[in-house]
Amino acid sequence: MNIRDILERYKADGRVKGLAQMLNSGKNPRIHLRGLVGSSDAFLAVALYFLQHKHMMFVLPDQEEAGYFQADLESLLDKEIMNFPSSYRKGFDFTQPDASHVLARAEVLN
Repeated sequence: MNIRDILERYKADGRVKGLAQMLNSGKNPRIHLRGLVGSSDAFLAVALYFLQHKHMMFVLPDQEEAGYFQADLESLLDKEIMNFPSSYRKGFDFTQPDASHVLARAEVLN
């Protein structure tokens, strides 16, 4: 079994199809997923992308987790995935902006 086979199984799963229908309902749902382990979050995201072909935004708890998620998505899709980091050095101190993060945010918006 290879990665494409796993993605096909995700796309065929009724729960994933139900989630895709909910996202397509036009009601702008906010969804919080729990209990996903390893790279299952990235597999789910890629399966939803193939079912919808729409832009998606994912909010992760911290920069490290976002980096792993981004790397997983890039390896599954062979596409560049954009990261929109916080403007600040520390998540709890909003007085010290991080110039590299501000630049990365500007690149995403362009």
